[in-house]
Amino acid sequence: MTHKNRMARTQEQLQAESKTLLFEFHQMTESAELLRQNAFGGSGVTHNNTVQGFVTHFRNISCFFFEHHPRFPSPKEGDLAAGEYVADWSTRSPAPSTDVCDAKEAANKQIAHITAVRRDRNFVRGNEYRWQIDEIERELVAVLRQFLAVAPEAKFDLLALAELRALASKALPVSGKVNLGLRAARTGKTNACRTDARTTAPPPNFCAKTSP
Repeated sequence: MTHKNRMARTQEQLQAESKTLLFEFHQMTESAELLRQNAFGGSGVTHNNTVQGFVTHFRNISCFFFEHHPRFPSPKEGDLAAGEYVADWSTRSPAPSTDVCDAKEAANKQIAHITAVRRDRNFVRGNEYRWQIDEIERELVAVLRQFLAVAPEAKFDLLALAELRALASKALPVSGKVNLGLRAARTGKTNACRTDARTTAPPPNFCAKTSP
């Protein structure tokens, strides 16, 4: 698949960009682990920033892998995409799950942009959203595994490639333990439930103030 706005990167540039892909995965997986550990008590600025960090990096990674899918945008000029490493990635890539597609659209509206749907989110009954941390992480790490199996080594920084391979081979936790003070939403899987983490929007009477 070709895109008229895609810049033609050299092998050396792709090697350098592979370090950015590693950074995105490190940030996503480490944020997920902090949320599983309930490191920040399930609320407050630091907790919200951790959730938003997870969502930002998951969104970046999913756009990298699924640029060819109709529910994901085509890359703009300068954007990095998996197809630059594997020319026929659009035919090799697994299809993103409905959960990942829905979460990516939620990320657009609830994290990446200031939108009407963010107002009173998680403060009004029925106006809630929970990020499925475990399911998203497992799916994207599985896609990484498939991507690395077919991507030419020469297009990667060797140290970054070694770390990506180590990350892709790491056993991820099985859903079932929820440490975020929120009730688990059952998925229908045997002995499995989803680990939820969600951000809080300003309450209806919120008014930002600056210190004198």
